[in-house]
Amino acid sequence: MVFSVTFVIYTSYFLPSKVATHFNVNNQPDGWMTRNAYLLLILTLLISIPIAISVGISVLSQKFPHLLNVPNGDYWLAPRRLNESLDFLAAHGHRLGRLIIMLTSGLHYVVLVAHRAEPPVLPHSWLMAILLGFVFALAMWVLTLYRRFPRS
Repeated sequence: MVFSVTFVIYTSYFLPSKVATHFNVNNQPDGWMTRNAYLLLILTLLISIPIAISVGISVLSQKFPHLLNVPNGDYWLAPRRLNESLDFLAAHGHRLGRLIIMLTSGLHYVVLVAHRAEPPVLPHSWLMAILLGFVFALAMWVLTLYRRFPRS
């Protein structure tokens, strides 16, 4: 997270004072923010969402294990395996938080690349690569979760 926050703070100074933050279907900017407002928004998202996910999964699973919905929960949440299962869920929640950090940093990079042109143009290839990479990583995250808690 420290690298991503540093990256966003440093590179945001290369953005114009008025930053395009939304593009219409014709790839024309139709939403704008000041650079300071954009920096505040992206840093808030970069820090708060991963922390909320990581801490939320970790703390909620520790405090309320009876509310967990894992395959074959009677087996995996039995007292003998409970701590190991909760440790995995906490670590897996942290991995999801890191995926969100990578996504947010990637979206910031897309905004930087968009502002190389005048007027700004959203780089669809970069955006698609980042989004598809995130979807693939998220699918692997879900697959890992299901493989860790098999039904039988």
